[in-house]
Amino acid sequence: MVSFSPEVQTGSDNWAGNALRFATEVEAQGNVDHLAGRWLSVTETRVVKTDDPVTHVWEFPGNRAVGSDFVYVPPQSITLS
Repeated sequence: MVSFSPEVQTGSDNWAGNALRFATEVEAQGNVDHLAGRWLSVTETRVVKTDDPVTHVWEFPGNRAVGSDFVYVPPQSITLS
């Protein structure tokens, strides 16, 4: 089974990801783009093809676990002035 994993860099050469796996590259890119818009420290994003099972569906502005009706919508970032 093929899935796609969103990953970010935050100022070092290391890539960081999590356990979210999406069925399409477009879904994973949507997820990581949304994450990068909330995290101030993201410097690069990428999507990596994996052999892991699909765990989530991306439904802007959040993600839903496969088999669940609950869509997790992360809080928006805030800017302190």
